[in-house]
Amino acid sequence: MEVRARGGDYVFTTPPALVGLAQRGAAMFEGKGDSAFDEIRALFPIPSLTTHFVVL
Repeated sequence: MEVRARGGDYVFTTPPALVGLAQRGAAMFEGKGDSAFDEIRALFPIPSLTTHFVVL
């Protein structure tokens, strides 16, 4: 939703689940659906992953 308000029509990162919610008009997108959400494209997907940091 913020991308549409800011212009430029791009986002650097977003989880695939959030895009799915937007396209279905579910959860926080309920009542805020837009056909433009169906046009979301990705250069490459960023999968969810666990990162471990070991510090002294």
